[in-house]
Amino acid sequence: MIQLKLTIEEIDYDSVAEFLAPAFADQTANGNIPAWARLLLVGGGATGDTIRKMLSKVPDSTKEDMIVQAVNFRTERTAEKLEDIAAGKGIRIKIKDVGARRF
Repeated sequence: MIQLKLTIEEIDYDSVAEFLAPAFADQTANGNIPAWARLLLVGGGATGDTIRKMLSKVPDSTKEDMIVQAVNFRTERTAEKLEDIAAGKGIRIKIKDVGARRF
């Protein structure tokens, strides 16, 4: 087995808003996000536009935490996407686990 670690130095948060939508919707339902964010999401729905508006109001450290939560929330889908990318390069892999943490 090979463990893959990625360090992402820079993220365009607007470009990942759609990726974050399912995690935000789940966190909203479970009450795991701040009340102000919950109100914004409930009012506008967990859409890319709503999430972009919310991201514009929070510090980068909070945005990084949200990305980590989204990656960990969607581990199966993330693994499938990475397998598809590799397959497109002629490399067959099966990813056992994907995870993220912020240092």
